[in-house]
Amino acid sequence: MAKKRRGSALLRWLLCLGLPVGSLFGLFHTGLYERISQWPFGIGEEEVWAYASVFDIRANDDRPASGEMWSIATGQHTSKKKRKKQSDADWRSAAFIAEGYSDSVEVRRMMDTEGGLEIRFPKDNYFKAQRRILLLRMKDAIQRLDASGIANFLKLAVPEREAVRVSIDGNEADYVAEEHIDEVFLDKRGYADGVVFTQGFNAMHPERLRPDTDKDSALAEEIIAKEQAIMQGTGDLSNHIDLDAAAAWLIMCDIEERRDMIMGEAVFAYDRAAGRIVPLYRAQRNTGEWRSAGIPVANIFSALLARADFRQRMEKLRARAVDFISLPTGLWAAFAEPVDLHWLAQTLPDPNTSSTKANDDVGTPIGNTLADIGERLGADVDGDMLSFVRGKYNITEDVITPPGTTVILGKGTRWFIAPGKRVEVNGTLIMNGTGPNPVFIRPASDGPHGGITVNGADSSRCIINGLQMSGGGSKEGMLVFRNTDVEMSKCILNGSQSALVSIQKGAVEVSGCAFMRTSGDGLRLTNCTGKVEACNFQGSTGQANGDGLVVMGGKLVVGECGVRDQPGTGLLATSGADVTATDLQVAGCGTGVGASDGAQLGLDRCTISNNALGLRGLRTQQHRKGGTITVVGCTIEGNGKERELDDVSRVVEEPAN
Repeated sequence: MAKKRRGSALLRWLLCLGLPVGSLFGLFHTGLYERISQWPFGIGEEEVWAYASVFDIRANDDRPASGEMWSIATGQHTSKKKRKKQSDADWRSAAFIAEGYSDSVEVRRMMDTEGGLEIRFPKDNYFKAQRRILLLRMKDAIQRLDASGIANFLKLAVPEREAVRVSIDGNEADYVAEEHIDEVFLDKRGYADGVVFTQGFNAMHPERLRPDTDKDSALAEEIIAKEQAIMQGTGDLSNHIDLDAAAAWLIMCDIEERRDMIMGEAVFAYDRAAGRIVPLYRAQRNTGEWRSAGIPVANIFSALLARADFRQRMEKLRARAVDFISLPTGLWAAFAEPVDLHWLAQTLPDPNTSSTKANDDVGTPIGNTLADIGERLGADVDGDMLSFVRGKYNITEDVITPPGTTVILGKGTRWFIAPGKRVEVNGTLIMNGTGPNPVFIRPASDGPHGGITVNGADSSRCIINGLQMSGGGSKEGMLVFRNTDVEMSKCILNGSQSALVSIQKGAVEVSGCAFMRTSGDGLRLTNCTGKVEACNFQGSTGQANGDGLVVMGGKLVVGECGVRDQPGTGLLATSGADVTATDLQVAGCGTGVGASDGAQLGLDRCTISNNALGLRGLRTQQHRKGGTITVVGCTIEGNGKERELDDVSRVVEEPAN
């Protein structure tokens, strides 16, 4: 009998042990464990991940197996002191070894992730084409890799991620290596002139409500102006924010229930070339900070969600993605259903609700109806057309036209713009000046004005003839065109505080113009196609820097132009630009011509003389390509030095035809 009782007790003991163990195996094998922390059992995410590491035996992407082996030897512990903001003082030197790579690096702890590390590689020796990499503990890198693939499909800019085994001062552990979101990250994704900024929307953290760019305050004010326009629905919204990226960002927040993106900090790019905010998507940090009490303020996303046309955009994007993506079971239910605007609306409050108004940094912009502008300035209004006939007009406050407006300045029109005031045309700008009767734009008094910016839409085309403009400019330029085709002829521009003319994304035809005496560049073209011919660029002796003609990306033909006395470069092709210059004369400049960062510059029958340096080819970032300059039948003489090339750039000399 004793033996029988002992056998029964053993059986009961095995059953008591086997049932929960078997249940856990089954639970974690199905993937339902991801919801346990949401059930009312008092079980937190830390416990769930601890059990998952033992019982989840599936071959899946939720807990990727370790890949490469990395070694980091610091020789000392990095500081654990809490800081509100990191600085260079937090970095510590370390030796880094990986397959095919060995160098001295810098390491510091991450502020927003316990146990996370940030690695900074030397400027001249990037690792995997990355300057900085984040190491997140495997259990803290909780974004699913299949969700990351969906974000990529939706064309969101998402950091690259991979599982690695890392030995840190002899202690091995599994990590997820995540690409750092910085200017290098943006550059590789087509935002060569982009800037990263972060911003929170939690009223309990007012210090995070303002865009943080780590740059000068003027750039933050520019971003705030864009946010104001989005909040109020002024202008063409596609000129203020990348609407497809915003829709995809919200879809991803929905399927992964990323309340932390609002209650913590979201990360964005500001594409200066297009003048647009671009939401970026990154993995969730397992800090728990976003779970703390907070009141979300109205923001750009709540303003977008309030628009029926934007909600339709989101639904179309989701439906299109469902047709093409083979979704894992765990995400199908979340992604295949329409976007849950209910919980998003709760997290992102109605922008018209007074209790959740944003702070003064994102307040109400100046609103101008065309009738108001016409009455104040004495201009004629006809439908969407605002016309200025010959005469004098004083611009004493900012002027922002409604979207779709055509502004026309007739011959003999004279604008005098007050210091710091600007004109923003959301549509088309036409200036009909002539030789005897040009269009004049001047400062109203001492102090630079804010310049003129044109935000194009629907393939608009701006025609600028006979303009004489001076004395102003924002950081971008004195006369700025975005997303519009531009034709300029017989214009004289001088005396700007920045670039004289900046044209961003459009077809260009510039002829017979003079760009003179500026503190910045003469003519800057970003991702444009077309031609520049019979133009002159003249620097000044007191000018600290500045180039003559700068071509960033795009394809351009330059013919019969002259550049003199530019302290920077006479003609600079960069960021993958394809430029052909014929009969170009460059003299007295710091550098005659230059090609950088994958640009192709062809010189045909050009004269490059009496410059400090004749030809320069380089890359400005270690992950970029060099520049190529092809010389055909050119005269290159009298320069302090004929050429200067780095190890990835070259000059190709070909005989004249």
